[in-house]
Amino acid sequence: MKHSKLVPLSALVFLLLFAGIMRDDVAESKYTALANQKQFDCVGQVLIGGKPAGSCVLISNRFVLSAAHVFMRYQTRQDTLLVGGQKVAVNIPTSASPVDATKCAFIFIGKSYTGKALHFFPGYSMKDNKSDLVLIDLENTVNSVVPATLNMTFDEKGTTGVGVGFGASGFGMQVKTVRSKNQKIAGENSIDSLGGKLMNELSTTLICDFDSKARPELNRIGSAEPLGLEYSSTGGDSGGGMFRKKNGQWELIGICHNTEAGMDTFITNGYYGLLMEWMRISVFRNWIKSVTT
Repeated sequence: MKHSKLVPLSALVFLLLFAGIMRDDVAESKYTALANQKQFDCVGQVLIGGKPAGSCVLISNRFVLSAAHVFMRYQTRQDTLLVGGQKVAVNIPTSASPVDATKCAFIFIGKSYTGKALHFFPGYSMKDNKSDLVLIDLENTVNSVVPATLNMTFDEKGTTGVGVGFGASGFGMQVKTVRSKNQKIAGENSIDSLGGKLMNELSTTLICDFDSKARPELNRIGSAEPLGLEYSSTGGDSGGGMFRKKNGQWELIGICHNTEAGMDTFITNGYYGLLMEWMRISVFRNWIKSVTT
């Protein structure tokens, strides 16, 4: 596998606010219809200080699981980035600190719930973000949504996942059409590889790429043939869920962690060929259980 630099999605917000990037030859309505299926009601939107910040997954009537980097307040410095031969001003994170849990709201099927406490995976920091998970204890229980069932097995590679999150939407080669709508989008990806740091000799992330029907040469890993609702998760999807259907039951297998930083490729090929990583739920199951029970 060819390795490329992957960065937390929050660090890409200064470039473009995007999420839910779809196939150019498939209608957006098919992606939104998938996202609005009842089994994905457990995927909610995160607001911090009243502003959209990312996505999350309800895993019990009192606990929400998300990406840790969504709940960090970043100090930044200005810098420039060369994109397509032109310099672009960007803000580079230099330090980070957790937000106040009580300033966080979690929206599930139109109802808002306030955070009570944040439980970051031990050792998580901006510099060591390879365990990018946080559990949020809610002030009140959620009784109107069925929580996600967690995957407990290590057989994710080679299966088909459905990623669900909130954010903007647009199409693979139509970069200028991407708009921040903060709507719920879901799409499919094959789990092509495993990566991340090792924990108990197990890889901690699931890796997918965004394949193009018209440009199969952009494939990076796995099959070059895109799925019917192939998509790329990015910006607003941070903390959203990757699900699979196993033995007739939907289960949560990943939490959206990061996407690839490769702006020159992005300008040339759009979003196609970009890699994305999801935190692997099965590896973190004992920690999740220890916090939530």
